[in-house]
Amino acid sequence: MNAQESLDYLNTLLQLPDAAGAKAAILTFAAGGDPPLPVTDWNEGDPDERTAEYMGRAMNAWGAIPIAAVRAMFFPLATDPGDVDDFGNADPSADQTPRPGMLSALGEGWYGTTRGGQTFATCFVTIKNNGATASLPFKPGDLTLEASGEARDDGGTPTFVTTSDPSIYTGIDGSKTLAAGASIPNVPVRASQIGSYGSVPAGAIDTVVTQSFGNLVVTASTAAIGSEREDRADYIERCLRAPASNAPGGPDQAYLRAMNTANDGTPLQSHDGSGAVGITRGQVVKSSGAIDCYFADKDGAADATDVASANANITGVALGVITDPIGVVPDGITYASHAALETSVDVTYSVRAKVSSIPGATVGTYTTGGSPPAWAAAIFNTINLAIDTLFGTYPVGGVEQVSGAGVLYTDEIRDAVHDARVGLYGSAVTTPATTTTALAVGHVPVRNGGATNGTLVVVAG
Repeated sequence: MNAQESLDYLNTLLQLPDAAGAKAAILTFAAGGDPPLPVTDWNEGDPDERTAEYMGRAMNAWGAIPIAAVRAMFFPLATDPGDVDDFGNADPSADQTPRPGMLSALGEGWYGTTRGGQTFATCFVTIKNNGATASLPFKPGDLTLEASGEARDDGGTPTFVTTSDPSIYTGIDGSKTLAAGASIPNVPVRASQIGSYGSVPAGAIDTVVTQSFGNLVVTASTAAIGSEREDRADYIERCLRAPASNAPGGPDQAYLRAMNTANDGTPLQSHDGSGAVGITRGQVVKSSGAIDCYFADKDGAADATDVASANANITGVALGVITDPIGVVPDGITYASHAALETSVDVTYSVRAKVSSIPGATVGTYTTGGSPPAWAAAIFNTINLAIDTLFGTYPVGGVEQVSGAGVLYTDEIRDAVHDARVGLYGSAVTTPATTTTALAVGHVPVRNGGATNGTLVVVAG
């Protein structure tokens, strides 16, 4: 039995019935007792029936704790609330609000690595009283502001509320009054919704929604950056690099750990304070007395700010908000860091599906360039995302590297197409036409958007 088969077996052993299954088991035991209980004669809602219901719920709740504890010792099975493990099992917590759980406990306790959590976007605004008279006194939290031009996919726009600053709210009751025509700069505000929903560029917050205190307007605002919780796979990857912290300047993993992990085990922050770096993968190329590192994020090449931040942490030179860098470059080594380079890959594929597996579909052949119906366009978009995910996690320099240069296998693209959605089969990739695509040192594949052509054949059945 190999490691994957062992985990499959363990995952099977860890399956316990849900609350309904536990209740059914209790009733089965009761009906088979001596003497048997007349469980089939209970009326829904009767005290005895409700007791069995609550016993089943209690067994389910208690069972979730040891399951999560055991799974937490194995990364493929470990989760925090809101996660799904490698086998498709949701975290067993009753409350799935994203927060630290068993996976975070494993990462912090065994690997000294902290998972990046969701953060509120914060920034500073300048508020002016455009009225002819003084405003009414307002306190922290009284004013709601909006970035009216930053429409989101759900149709909403980010809103912000004022937060406390004793140097601004100097009234005896902790309030602030603005004289007619007066302005006050550097008023701190926080997004109403946690995460990246509230991230907006400088100048985007332009409206004071709350007008009950006077004719107040926003005349300036700084950039606001909010973060989503660190992706589970990215966090696990950082944990697995933690042992390299004991060998600075040695194994390649020491450089790869420092590219996105701070000295205290938390996600490395961009030196300009704009949030965690987006670097998720890198390549270390060694030659006599020299180290070259290439960094990439999920979209391709890492941006200049992220590269500079990783470089500061690796070299041990404080930069901006990075005040306690790790420093893994030993004396006598020439070190250089670069953004990874992008190799555009044209993709042409075909895939099949039965009409019964696609809601609203009709039998026929559909192509990405032929104005497909909405249901077919959604499938093409799902396939594009699957290819992007493959490319966004592919090793820098490819697989099967020789002197840092490797390849991308075309079969992996075909598998991504096939696995993009349940019900797809018969996938084939004709471009790339070769078995592999060469990836040079420091290169990552990116999908050439204008040259991704797909054909979907929907058949009866």
